[in-house]
Amino acid sequence: MSLFSAYGAASLLECTGGLGTFQVFRPFMAKLTAHIRLASAARRRTKAEHLRDEMREHLRLKEIGVLPAEEYETAKVRILDQHSPAAQPSLARASTRL
Repeated sequence: MSLFSAYGAASLLECTGGLGTFQVFRPFMAKLTAHIRLASAARRRTKAEHLRDEMREHLRLKEIGVLPAEEYETAKVRILDQHSPAAQPSLARASTRL
């Protein structure tokens, strides 16, 4: 039994074996499905939420000393630039060229 991504491009999980393997596999799949549903429900719904979460994570990394202040400032500018209204049309134009 194989599970494929929504686009069918990658095998996410492959199970080989007999009936005993399948009996062990069923409870695992139930747990996996529940975790996937939780992760899907926790997804950011808007660009503003994504921006907020991304900025919070960078600040957290800076505060615990993982990210130096200079790198934090650089990342902050990059993140804000990516999410600025002026950047959105250029991203759309870039994707049409690909």
